[in-house]
Amino acid sequence: MFEKCKKLVAVHCLSYFIWFLVHTFTASAQSPSKAAQTVLQTPGLVAFWTFGEEAGRPRLSIGTREKHPLQEVGGPIARAAGGPYSGYSAVLNGKQYFRIPYAETGNLNISGQNAQVTLFAVMRIFDLKRSRTIAGMWSEGKGADDDTGTRQYALLMNMPTYGGPNKLVPHISSEGGVTRRADGSAFPWCADYAATASEVPTETWCTLGFTYDAKYIRAYINGVLDELQLDPVKHRREDRYFTQEGPGGKDRGMNPYYHGRGIFRFDPALHALTKPGGGSDFTVGARYAVGSMLGEATKGHFGALAVFNRALTDTEMKALHGSAKVEDLNSPAASRVDGYRGIWSTLGQFFKHGDKYSGGLGTYTANQTPKTAIGIKVDKAQLRAAADRYLNACAVYAALLAVSKFNFNDLAIFWRNVVSLVNAVIAAVELAKSGFEGVPGTMAAFVAVDILDDAITFTGPVGRLVKLVDAPFLK
Repeated sequence: MFEKCKKLVAVHCLSYFIWFLVHTFTASAQSPSKAAQTVLQTPGLVAFWTFGEEAGRPRLSIGTREKHPLQEVGGPIARAAGGPYSGYSAVLNGKQYFRIPYAETGNLNISGQNAQVTLFAVMRIFDLKRSRTIAGMWSEGKGADDDTGTRQYALLMNMPTYGGPNKLVPHISSEGGVTRRADGSAFPWCADYAATASEVPTETWCTLGFTYDAKYIRAYINGVLDELQLDPVKHRREDRYFTQEGPGGKDRGMNPYYHGRGIFRFDPALHALTKPGGGSDFTVGARYAVGSMLGEATKGHFGALAVFNRALTDTEMKALHGSAKVEDLNSPAASRVDGYRGIWSTLGQFFKHGDKYSGGLGTYTANQTPKTAIGIKVDKAQLRAAADRYLNACAVYAALLAVSKFNFNDLAIFWRNVVSLVNAVIAAVELAKSGFEGVPGTMAAFVAVDILDDAITFTGPVGRLVKLVDAPFLK
């Protein structure tokens, strides 16, 4: 019995040593990326979402005092591989969005005469005709001439009413409802927004953002202030509000756009009758407009969203854009694959149409030399979780062997599996560092996929082992 106990202790010691190796090689999946540090170290950061969480979970702000959990509306919002900071993005389909209720907005509730704000987003947008909302605290009400809205600030797109068709059009409101001229007369809508010279990029990764310094709204596409001079006729801004009520009695401009009256602050006592809907939620991907939350909801991938309580400089906006590395997200390799795609190894079976290959996702034939093929954006979190699950299962299995009928042959097979797994994880991490593109196949890499894919899907010998011991002993 004493010998069995010694062997059991040895099994557990080696298992936890391997666990340490796995966590050492894959720790980067759990900590903010180096690229994210640029955002985190920019002064004034209020919220920073990188959308790495799985569907069904709140998306949490990282590196900020308040976590600002974004709640899913319309069901679980899918997560896709590919994103600037977490390696993932949230996929909005035009029928779902995120929200933080007004009462829970905390320091996102930026308002007041001298308030400043910056929004920065990394996105891949589809269907710009409908996709008009990125994020903000912006509730418009039921339509034209409805003054019950509680607008504050928002990053929006494609507003043609006052010269912003297909453009980036960040909005600021001092009234909450419709815009009013100096004499108090009202517009049918909120008219206070900047508009870029260029159209918003679609079906490609880009960065979009705006700043407001309590005087001017500035809109940025891919880190650059996309300036535009006012053309009153072309931009449908011939009203004196646009042409004569700017600084010194001059025009307000287009981008930058002058708005020196601050950001609306909702007061429950003061606005109880005029704005019965209450303060605006903070929303991502949709807003309340023309009596609906989904009429102008966005379709696309949200890779990151950051909010600051000050107006960032041109240099800072350019740095944020650079940190997102959208050129990598838009590279041909990144567009061909979207996450883990498997590793194939030759079976040594040759046919008329080529060698036969097998791997984690099936069996294939090809007229070429055996090669490793895996997505350029590997799911390291899934690799780590599968390795954890397999190692725990092996430890339990070894313990069962030690305290029951000890079979040396079974233990030898177990050790070989463990050693293969260690080599496999090391090989997989090395492949990750090299980009996974056309790397010659190795047995260790093949074992990595074979073992870990089985552990994830509960298939194959490893999967059966995990399924056997995972449920009753590890939960």
